[in-house]
Order: sequence, then structure tokens, then C-alpha cells
Amino acid sequence: MERLLALAGDVTRHNDALSLFRPTAASGPALGAHSDSATQLAHAALTAVQAVRDQQLYASADLIDATVRIKQVAYLSGEAARHLAEARAAVTAAALANPELANLADGAAEQVQVAQELTALAPEAAVESAAGIAREIHRRRPSAATAVDDLATAELSALHSCPRARRDGPEPGQGVRPQP
Repeated sequence: MERLLALAGDVTRHNDALSLFRPTAASGPALGAHSDSATQLAHAALTAVQAVRDQQLYASADLIDATVRIKQVAYLSGEAARHLAEARAAVTAAALANPELANLADGAAEQVQVAQELTALAPEAAVESAAGIAREIHRRRPSAATAVDDLATAELSALHSCPRARRDGPEPGQGVRPQP
């Protein structure tokens, strides 16, 4: 469960960074870092699925739904990594062909946009899956303490709203400063 909440935070930070990113002719290394980040997110999601399996819980419909959603996060994060790697390749090729190039073709920006869209709902999926798994653990093992048991309604609401921070927040350049 903790892995899923950490995954939600990691995906939120990844998405926030992508929403502020604008590819330029010199952004090949940054695109590579974003691609590596998406690859790490895919790996973290698969690790979380394995951690759920290792608990050997009864395969209820809720548990199956939660693990399938996390597998989807892994797949979509992997596809986002592929799009970002393609954008990096396009930027690098364009920079090598014409080092004076100031503008890029729309292709790199489109690849970044697709990558962002692929992972846009991942934080919510991770939080919802964590809550579903916590409920399932509590139902099957009533003596096991879960994080959800200790949270008040307002805290749960805040937890669920965190993954939507960038999507529901101000647009880039409107009061939000990127982290260095």
C-alpha cells in the first residue's frame, strides 16, 4: 500500500515536470531524464503489483481490479517512456543536422504531450488502488492496522485530491514555479 502511495507521488511529480517542460533543440538530455523517470515509474508499478501478490490475499474482484489498474499504470508509463525516448531521438537528430536550429518540429512537442496524457490518470489510479487494497486487507485481516483506518474523511479527501494537483491547479506560468 505504501508503495502505491509513493508511486502516486512520484507520478504526480513526473507529470508536473512534464507539464512545465517545453522541448528545444538543446533538450535531448532532459528528454532522456524524463524517459528514464517514466521507465522507473513502470518498474515501481510492477514492483507494487508483486508486493500485493506476495501478501497472498484472496483474489476478490476489488483486489483484482486494483492490481489490473496498477498493471495499466505500468504499461502506460512504459509507453510514455517510449514516446519521450522518441522525442529525444528526434531532438538529437535535428540538433546534429542543424546545430543553429532554434525551433523544433512539432513532433517532439507532440511526443511529450502524448507521454503526459498517458500518465495523467496514474496518480489517481494508484491512490484508489491503495485504498482498495487497504480495505481488502482490513476485511480479510481485521486485526491488521491499515493506513486508511487512521485517516479521517477530510484527510482521505486531501489524499485523493493530491494526484490532481497539476491538472486542477494553475496552468504553467500562472504562479507556479518549477522546482530546480
